[in-house]
Amino acid sequence: MRFSFSQPVIAFQRERLQHGLDAGIAICLGLIPVLYLLALQLIMVLLLASVLLRGKDMFTTLPRFGWPQVMLLQFAIYFALNIWLYPLVKDGIGPFRQVALESYAMTLFGFGVIWLYLGRGRDFMIPLQRWTPLALVMSFCVMSYFFFGPQGARSQAFSSNALVPPLWYLTVTLICFCNFKKMSYGQQIFCFALLGTAAVMCLYSGGRMILMIWLLCTIILAMYLLRLRTHARHSLKDLITLLGLILAVIGVIYILDTISGRTITIRFIYTFESLRDNGLSSATFYRLELWSAAMDIIKQTLPFGAGQINERFLINGIIEREWLFLAHQTYLSYLIAGGWIALLSGIVFQCAGLGLFTRSMMPAALGVVVVPALNGLTDSVFQSFFSVQLYILLVLLLIHSQTVRKTTTQEND
Repeated sequence: MRFSFSQPVIAFQRERLQHGLDAGIAICLGLIPVLYLLALQLIMVLLLASVLLRGKDMFTTLPRFGWPQVMLLQFAIYFALNIWLYPLVKDGIGPFRQVALESYAMTLFGFGVIWLYLGRGRDFMIPLQRWTPLALVMSFCVMSYFFFGPQGARSQAFSSNALVPPLWYLTVTLICFCNFKKMSYGQQIFCFALLGTAAVMCLYSGGRMILMIWLLCTIILAMYLLRLRTHARHSLKDLITLLGLILAVIGVIYILDTISGRTITIRFIYTFESLRDNGLSSATFYRLELWSAAMDIIKQTLPFGAGQINERFLINGIIEREWLFLAHQTYLSYLIAGGWIALLSGIVFQCAGLGLFTRSMMPAALGVVVVPALNGLTDSVFQSFFSVQLYILLVLLLIHSQTVRKTTTQEND
């Protein structure tokens, strides 16, 4: 009798622990913008703990392996082979290759851990929408401290550069808007407040492109939310209200920027004045010099490219700057890495989340498809191992949650 009684108790305690691990993963997702690699490492530890907690049951139920998973996996395998097979263009790159290979090995291992974790069949959107918004507020407070304190303008917290926090803060914030219609009024207001802080995060980083992406995504999101309304007669009034709120947020950003030294205003003014005086030249955008160097390399190395590990060194051989720069454009970086094959692999990889463009998951699709794709026009987003691993994590979690909800709905019907 004692044994039969203890088994349900152990199962109950194990399930409670699993829910705690889910909450920890959701919190770490919200802390990604400021804790950067540390938060991602904590997520992987929690995922592994959740998998091991299932014991031998981890292999009994596995999630469906479909095209989105293939699209993600092929990228990691291709670029691991790319780094391994392409010859190095100069001496001393060997350690960089070793680090890159280790990073892609961890990416493939992480893919497997996430895959086993999803075998529980739990809808991860439940803990995400409960805990991640609170963690995003914590991230915003940390960034505010660094902006008004030790780092000042172009704050980056604990990340590698100032463009990382606003990019992933906006991505995760948009994911929080999923199933908006089923939220309470308080949750809806909280999501809008997060969207406003996402704009302020762009100010903290001084990022012009990410601020424009925020504005575009906000407009698309507003149109999407209006389509969810059942009372069409309120659409015009709601549209005017939302546009007013967007203008109000932009006004607040301008005021904050003025108070804090006008960093982003000065950057926009400098851009327009440089365009007037110098036209579209490297004197206006230093990225044009990088893009020109990248195009020279691409012309010389097509159709197979020069290897991802060689990109920085090849560009540095042309522009001879103090720092080793990437192409600062995701799609040019693909072409340098492996020509047309790498470009195709990268585009397929970035399209893995296209299945999220549904009525309930549309905001998540904006976050994981549109935001990185547009940001990739001025930054080499997926030449970062961190970004690749985080993107894979987000897409796998979201696609699985979508599948679970669809299955649950069909069973209820």
